[in-house]
Amino acid sequence: MRIANKQVAFTFDPKTGSLVQIEDLRARKRHLSDPAGGRLFRIVVPDDAKWLDRHAESHTAGQPKFKSVSGALRITYSNIRLADGSPSDIGVEALVSLPAEADEARFTITV
Repeated sequence: MRIANKQVAFTFDPKTGSLVQIEDLRARKRHLSDPAGGRLFRIVVPDDAKWLDRHAESHTAGQPKFKSVSGALRITYSNIRLADGSPSDIGVEALVSLPAEADEARFTITV
């Protein structure tokens, strides 16, 4: 999935939602040469029994749903998988806003 304007483009992996490419369209330069490091989020998910090292990352959380909205891309994860593979009842929504003349995007994460 991709969101772009005349200045910049952001490309996200359709299977993981990870940010895999940033492209400066004016200078014709691409960034993020290693898409494996392009995580969209990492959240800590403590509970009463296990406080340490209980987290979820976008690239292993499960396949997200994408929806293009005016000047933005909404990426939604339902019932994310934790890093240890266990399920959760947690949903995450990332809203990537890219105004028409902007040279940068705003990323808003809601858990």
